[in-house]
Amino acid sequence: MPRLIVLDPSQAVAVIAEELAERFRYTLLHNVSVSDQQPGDVVLLTASAVAGQSPVAASLDVLVDARKVLLGDPEHAAKIASASSQVGAHTVVLSPYWVESFAEILAPAPANCGTDVARARALMSVSVMDVTDEATREGLARVAHAFLSEDAIVWWREQETMRPRTARQPPESGYRTSIATAARIAAAADCTVVLVVGSEVRSVAAIALSVGNNEVNGLFAVVADRARQFSLQEREDLRAFAPRVAREFSWRAGYLRLVAEGDGLRTSILHDPLTGMLTRVALEQASTQEVAAAQRRGESLSLLVFDIVGMRRLNLRLGHSVGDELLARLAARLRTNVRSNDQVGRYGGDELAVLLAGANMTQAKVVAEKLLAALVSPPFEIDGNVIDLQLRAVVAPIAAGERSGEAAFARAAAHLKQATPGVVVAEIGDERQSGDVGQAALSIGATLGGTYRVRHELSRGAMGVVYRGEDIGLGRAVAIKVLRSDLASDLELVERFRAEAAMLASLRHNNLVQVYALGEHGGDVYFVMELVEGQPLSDVLRSLVDRGEWFPPAAIAQIALEIGDAPRRDARRRAHPSRRQARQYSARSR
Repeated sequence: MPRLIVLDPSQAVAVIAEELAERFRYTLLHNVSVSDQQPGDVVLLTASAVAGQSPVAASLDVLVDARKVLLGDPEHAAKIASASSQVGAHTVVLSPYWVESFAEILAPAPANCGTDVARARALMSVSVMDVTDEATREGLARVAHAFLSEDAIVWWREQETMRPRTARQPPESGYRTSIATAARIAAAADCTVVLVVGSEVRSVAAIALSVGNNEVNGLFAVVADRARQFSLQEREDLRAFAPRVAREFSWRAGYLRLVAEGDGLRTSILHDPLTGMLTRVALEQASTQEVAAAQRRGESLSLLVFDIVGMRRLNLRLGHSVGDELLARLAARLRTNVRSNDQVGRYGGDELAVLLAGANMTQAKVVAEKLLAALVSPPFEIDGNVIDLQLRAVVAPIAAGERSGEAAFARAAAHLKQATPGVVVAEIGDERQSGDVGQAALSIGATLGGTYRVRHELSRGAMGVVYRGEDIGLGRAVAIKVLRSDLASDLELVERFRAEAAMLASLRHNNLVQVYALGEHGGDVYFVMELVEGQPLSDVLRSLVDRGEWFPPAAIAQIALEIGDAPRRDARRRAHPSRRQARQYSARSR
């Protein structure tokens, strides 16, 4: 019978050693000096045995070729890693000790050359470098599959912290912390680490990541959801794959840093590239300066805000390129009709604002009415489309004692959506609106994940904001849905949001919107999906009701068939399950 040799002066593993010897049919030698070596010997030892000078510890010099298994407490990770390297342990088992943790260690599976070749081929084609977290997760999942494991984790240094990226969501609480401890030991000692996390036995192999020097920039680990011994060939493949992972994450970090710097520069730019006006940030800064100057001169200061009526529907009907051109021409027309000392800016996606210096409310209302008439006439003609523009307008005073125009902007935004098109609303009350009703969750022009740039706000709902965006790499329009900031702090809700996006991304059907990516930007959780041009079904129904018409039964049947044809689970989740059909019907009705 093979021998199970236990070197444990403290008797800490005596009970588990007896169970193992009986379960796997080993001859148990417990704290006995060994003077010879036999095929199939397995040595269980503790860190204290490695440090000791007793005759029992001297047996390690004889048992050179035996499989050595080091047992220890994860709280002493550095000590365990040092002891494992010193004796050349094949495996480290962390407490608590389960008999199942030793299954493959004491009964190792034979090597499989076919599996080794398949793994090498898979690693040659896989990449984990992508600017989106979802694509990185997919790459890590392929790596885990190549090692016949369930998870692959990369810890990479970003600023002063090691941020983990995994092939799957943590299956239980404390998973990442426990695996990180095991990975540090496995990388330092070049061995397999077996541990218990929650109610599962897991095995870890890991390698340190560095780029061009001896400084460790990260850690790469594969995790199996069972007790197993990672072979020497598997660890060699992991070691060969690690430099590529380090280079890819180094390039990724550099790219994201450049994108962040670009976003910072874009934020600091004073003028909006589409309209040539002041950006929102610049306009708010200008309002603070104008308020101070008006107070020094003893003059009045008023705020005028214009909002385009039906801009979202116009974008859906004619396309966003037409909408962009309309906004640019409207801005140019506004600039030519105001004084040179009036500050003009793009306050929101389709909201333009003017700070009227030296104008009280009566004067500001007269100016607003003249500007309103000048902006809508003559109609704009773009790409053969004649657009009769309608605008809402609100005038708000900046009262004495206010240090900036923030309160006036908030009051104007609160009144703007209820204003009648073509009529100037003079907001003369002293009520203060809390919060910024018109503020978007993301700034226009922001780049998400280094790939998707925010262009326009499309709609707002109970869950958050939907933007029109652009996939910079592929040059295609996308929709970006962002959770409200207060909802994004609810971790359980975010996980449901993530699960919904993942479920939708796994489905492919002509009647379902395709999901491209999910991520986080400055604390805002978002996912990117296909942008479908056309009117939502709700708008079509509303227009029919306004005209006193019935929805055609044939169209109802067609929409019902399209909903039923899509996967049943997803049909319940879609806000607009048949937007393509609604667009087609809308075109026919026109």
